[in-house]
Amino acid sequence: MKYFYIFIFAAVLPFQCFAKEPLNNLMETWLNLESQKGKLQYDWNSRREQLEQSIHLFSTEEAALKTRLKNSKLDKSDVEKLRLELTTKQENLEKEQLEVDEFIQQSIYFIQSIIFRLPPPLEKMWRDKIRLLNQ
Repeated sequence: MKYFYIFIFAAVLPFQCFAKEPLNNLMETWLNLESQKGKLQYDWNSRREQLEQSIHLFSTEEAALKTRLKNSKLDKSDVEKLRLELTTKQENLEKEQLEVDEFIQQSIYFIQSIIFRLPPPLEKMWRDKIRLLNQ
């Protein structure tokens, strides 16, 4: 019986050595995976903070751009109002200019109709004025 135990011990001993090696490999692999998991969690937390900061900055920039766009629209409406006022003034001035031109033409015709009845010095003076008006 003594030999039997020695035989079993001798037979099982090499298998225990081989069993320790896969156990060591398994433990080493598990420790590597846990280390990688910790590194990934740390990297994700760092990246998440950066992304949250980026989102905050984008939100702030979006709000600033919306405000700027709103002000631009208000400025544009002010410019449109001014443009309308200036267009109205220009139309009024053009109407007045047409009235003045018409009055000048009527005056020229009137002066030409009576000029030959004036004394020679006055006639010469009015002819010079008509030439100026025709220019």
